[in-house]
Amino acid sequence: MRRVAILAACLSQGCVVWHGQANAPGVARPAEPPADLTAEQLTLPDDPGEHLVTVSPGPFVGGGSTQSGVGVSRVGAELAVSYGANERSHRDDLMVLPTRAYGLNLGVVPVEQGAFSSRPALYAEAQVRDELSGVAAGWSVRPGVGSGPQVTGFYGPLYVRTTTTLGEGTAFTAGLMLKLPLVFVWSR
Repeated sequence: MRRVAILAACLSQGCVVWHGQANAPGVARPAEPPADLTAEQLTLPDDPGEHLVTVSPGPFVGGGSTQSGVGVSRVGAELAVSYGANERSHRDDLMVLPTRAYGLNLGVVPVEQGAFSSRPALYAEAQVRDELSGVAAGWSVRPGVGSGPQVTGFYGPLYVRTTTTLGEGTAFTAGLMLKLPLVFVWSR
């Protein structure tokens, strides 16, 4: 019970950030003379930037249609793990996300109503993201039924997805995905 309470407390934060304790001192170029030799103040080092690893679990719900016009509804969960780097540290920004990130999404769709089999689907996607928007492409598998390609586009919590199960057809869905990012940050 204690572990559940700790997990609930962490997830209730919405976005948890851990900063590395050993920060780079900055980018200094001692072999180069200062730009202004008459200045009486110190020349500050350049910002070294930062690395970010984001782990984002969360549920999603969506609905749509198959290529033949039959309605589809889905409920599932996804875990995204991504890496990105920023040219400058985010200390003055409100958002702690990389401007560009590359990652992997793993998901499960245990509840689906509509044209396809009611068996759960599993999927894996490669993802590229720019701040809040991105695309992912991968493969969806329904054990005992079939598999096929899947493509997802997203902006913030909104997503659109095309999933094809070879031999069964294609479904187009849109919905809401609520992820709770856990971000690990350290200087470059």
